Amino acid sequence: MRKSGYQEKQFKLSYLRVNEDLEIDLIIERGKRDPLLIEIKSAGKVDERHARGLITLGADFKSPQQYLISNDPDRKCFSNVLACPWREAIDQIVGDV
Repeated sequence: MRKSGYQEKQFKLSYLRVNEDLEIDLIIERGKRDPLLIEIKSAGKVDERHARGLITLGADFKSPQQYLISNDPDRKCFSNVLACPWREAIDQIVGDV
């Protein structure tokens, strides 16, 4: 049942790369809703430099929700970027789409 509800939604998935050091891994555009900007890191500990692409490029989007997903077990916030463990982030993102 949930799968069929999800299939009816239309999302545009993309990424943004400005140069080798500045990118957003995943952009989920959801019609009239605010976009989701996602940076994915395999690191066990993240800090503000891991969110640099989101912080810098996220300013060009209208009211984005920004996530830094990683293996770091601690929830953190860098500017407007929510950094959280990947399982928690996926639950939050899937629940919000």
